[in-house]
Amino acid sequence: MYRIAFFLIASLLWHVSPAQKGYDIQVEIDGFEAKEAYLAYYLGDKQYIKDTTAVEDGRFTFKGDEPLEGGIYLVVMPPDNRYFEIIVNTDQHFSLRTDTADLVAHMKIKGSEENSVFYDDLIFLAEKRRESQQLQAQGEAGKAALAALNEEVKTYRKSFMDRYPDFLYTKILRTMEDPEVPEAPPGADSLFAFHYYRDHYFDQVDFADDRLLRTPVLYNKVNTYLERLTYRHPDSINLALDLIISKAEANEEVFQFFVVHYLNKYANSKIMGFDGIYVHLVEQYYMSGKAWWADSATVAKMAERALALSPTLVGRQAPDFRVTDVNGQPQSPHGIAAEYLILYFWDYDCGHCKKITPALTEAFLQYADYPVKLMAVSINGDEATWRERSKEYGLDAPHIVNCQDHTRRSGFDKMYDIRSTPRILLLDKQKTILAKQISVDQLEDILNRELGIETETDDSTEVVPEQDGK
Repeated sequence: MYRIAFFLIASLLWHVSPAQKGYDIQVEIDGFEAKEAYLAYYLGDKQYIKDTTAVEDGRFTFKGDEPLEGGIYLVVMPPDNRYFEIIVNTDQHFSLRTDTADLVAHMKIKGSEENSVFYDDLIFLAEKRRESQQLQAQGEAGKAALAALNEEVKTYRKSFMDRYPDFLYTKILRTMEDPEVPEAPPGADSLFAFHYYRDHYFDQVDFADDRLLRTPVLYNKVNTYLERLTYRHPDSINLALDLIISKAEANEEVFQFFVVHYLNKYANSKIMGFDGIYVHLVEQYYMSGKAWWADSATVAKMAERALALSPTLVGRQAPDFRVTDVNGQPQSPHGIAAEYLILYFWDYDCGHCKKITPALTEAFLQYADYPVKLMAVSINGDEATWRERSKEYGLDAPHIVNCQDHTRRSGFDKMYDIRSTPRILLLDKQKTILAKQISVDQLEDILNRELGIETETDDSTEVVPEQDGK
């Protein structure tokens, strides 16, 4: 009796499969002749290699002791780097077979239900896309059929998502969905549809699921919101980023990714005024202590840079300082009465200044009949050479307040973060910074626009790269 019981227990144990660890993805591609293949993954807008394996007669295996992080992965085929995608979720031990003639249409998968239905969906959509193109070519005659086709695809997708609610692919599809805008209520303004669409844009996005980071869809969703649904002004972008990051706080990895990604993007932006976005991100997330991954030395360095940029952000009132003009009289930006004040920092030994200064004075003379003044501040050198070069470059012209502070006693260099020359800023009557780090041509465009002078303009908003000053 005991012996029979023992064999029954042993038999049961034998048939209980141990939990599979790590990942084991076996691949066979007919017609693939390379000797190596790569397994890559998405992260934001980039792709990274996760694994490399040898290929023999089109057969290869990606294998590891630790499970892969969930997401969309790419099987990459050198030398031309053709690839196809697979879903990595809970099923990480499976096999697939296809051929180079048509990687998607000929895909056969064993051991992963999610990838099987993923490819069923891709094949279905490819067929419907071909039908759609044919109907579009018919113009008006195909319009009704095209609408019916779109409804068929929507119904199919809804049925798919209802049938497989726990699949990562279902969550990906939901993330890609656009809000359905209802009919505008009585009295609604013309922007009702836009505001509704924007306000509900993230309704189906699960920021708490870090697997979406390793797909292209979450990054694309966020990027579209910033690029197409947000006014391109630093204040508007700051509000949009705060909204996105507040949602991303549901997951530490997602939060870290978006904070770091957009900090780096705007730290290197060439668009005038966008340094204000960098300052905002540093103040809001690093100096506040929310960026848990950044050590104290890193935060201190970033804070120092943000504090240096902060006083002269576009839209803020320019810092005031006192320097001496060619007549020995004290002068300050706030003390100069003008509708528009060009503030120019230069060094007579700076190679770029030798070209920019005469061009600036020549451009400035065009505005002799307008309420525009120029305050030039020489930042290095001796007084005699400064006076000589000032005359040579035309800085002795009327309406030009020609100054120097070669000892930098006034502290203007710290206030305005003068690390190189030349540097041009434009201030309005209230000494608010309208533009900074701009070229002479850009200065003319902005002044012409502000003064209502009609001319062919260049709408470029890129800042002038910092020069070494020599």
